Amino acid sequence: MKARIRDVLPMGNKCVLSLEVESKASAIDDYIGKELNVDIKEYRERRSLDANSYFHVLVGKIAEKTGSSFTEIKNHLIKEYGQMNRLPDGALDWAIKPETFDWTKCVETHYQPTDRYVEDKEKSTKYPIYIVMRGSHTYDTKEMSLLIDGTISEAKGIGIETATPDELARMMASWEKKHG
Repeated sequence: MKARIRDVLPMGNKCVLSLEVESKASAIDDYIGKELNVDIKEYRERRSLDANSYFHVLVGKIAEKTGSSFTEIKNHLIKEYGQMNRLPDGALDWAIKPETFDWTKCVETHYQPTDRYVEDKEKSTKYPIYIVMRGSHTYDTKEMSLLIDGTISEAKGIGIETATPDELARMMASWEKKHG
């Protein structure tokens, strides 16, 4: 829910916040006096669904042209131009996988390989560490723009025609106009 802090009233080691929220009062009445989980972070616009759709169109064209699978291309592009997943404390989300793990085949979760390993000395085995990447559906406008710019560069590099700068600007702005 989008909100703006209007006032802070200090009360010892606590405080009372006055919030302006984009919601009808009747939708919030049920919460008065109850303990709530509150996560306060700076508001960021989410990206356009048109932009995400265009990303997926380009992934399909690149896959067709290169003979790779859609999933492999999408994973490579998210690895190169996507956003790393961060845990609530700000730390990177990472995973340890077996040597046989193929991150390019993953559909639900995206990974970025690292050059780091965890070693099991008893088994004389090394397990690669991967950074977990966020899916493009979670990106805000700036993050989606970076992903699309990188994807367009890759597409143009292999001779795929892409949208004009004006068409791209309209795609990126369409969501902002709806919610501006």
